[in-house]
Amino acid sequence: MDSPAHRRLPVPAVPSGFRTGSNRPGRDARLGTVMPVTSGVRLSGQRRTAAAAAGQSDIDPGPRKADDAVQVIWGSFTDRGRVRRVNEDALLAAPPAFVVSDGMGGHAAGDVAAAIVIEEFGATIDSGSRVGSEWVLRCIHRAGGRIRAGAGGGATVVGAAIVEQDGESYWLAFNIGDSRIYRWSGGELTQISVDHSYVQELVEDGRLQREQMRRHPQRNVITRAVGLVGDGDPDCWLIPAREGERLLLCTDGVTGELADVEVADVLASHIDPQLAAEALVTAALAAGGRDNATAVVIDVLTVSGNASDEATVRHPEPGTGDDLDRTWRPGKGGQT
Repeated sequence: MDSPAHRRLPVPAVPSGFRTGSNRPGRDARLGTVMPVTSGVRLSGQRRTAAAAAGQSDIDPGPRKADDAVQVIWGSFTDRGRVRRVNEDALLAAPPAFVVSDGMGGHAAGDVAAAIVIEEFGATIDSGSRVGSEWVLRCIHRAGGRIRAGAGGGATVVGAAIVEQDGESYWLAFNIGDSRIYRWSGGELTQISVDHSYVQELVEDGRLQREQMRRHPQRNVITRAVGLVGDGDPDCWLIPAREGERLLLCTDGVTGELADVEVADVLASHIDPQLAAEALVTAALAAGGRDNATAVVIDVLTVSGNASDEATVRHPEPGTGDDLDRTWRPGKGGQT
């Protein structure tokens, strides 16, 4: 169940930074300055019980300011795990957007489906499209159509992109399926996304404890996916960007093996986001490695024009730089 913790946005009914899963572990680390882009969307409250708390307001993003930059450093790591023969995960790290996708349907479809999702998001970033909830929906619908017209299957998607509202920088977070986004700030780990899964529905109905989700026999049954008929609407949130915070995007190959407290311990133990991403995947493999595992860790170094803390509320269920070549600036691409 939601609380007045996030501002949820309703969504109407191989590029740079792109990596598909492979049989080898993959890693990436970058340092970059992200210019916020206008979201161009309308807020109309939250889903379920938080709708009244969020209220309604229009977004008037105004002109982009040259000093409204968010500087981030990030790292990523992916591995096929100890059981699967193919890595069906894919990821995108192409500021201002970071996206992770987990394919479903086996070798004939899952890896292709996840790659299609990432391709669609990456292509729009390269083309300079406006980033916002409409952008999320367009990418998902295009990807869903391609998946259904091709090998079939489906994919989850979770992402975060820097957008601007009223001259201030926010994360636009979104998800479909059970891949997750977490926020690590002030020593506290908060799950931002809400899983679209059978076990999540059991938890919300009071028929299952959250700590039992990882061991439930139907834990892999998801209720929304890209590529299914209708694709399913993504959930979206606006979260003020904060200096010193850390975001984690990951597939269920990580969260299916590690409890939230274990995830928090890893994030707290590694200053470098690349080392943190590698450590999360390594820990998931050591805990069983039953699925492909992917983690993208993003650290916010500086933010100009911070938004008020009152704009962010939390989900009710909390649970060393390599070299100077990692620098990314607007107009300079960075291969992942």
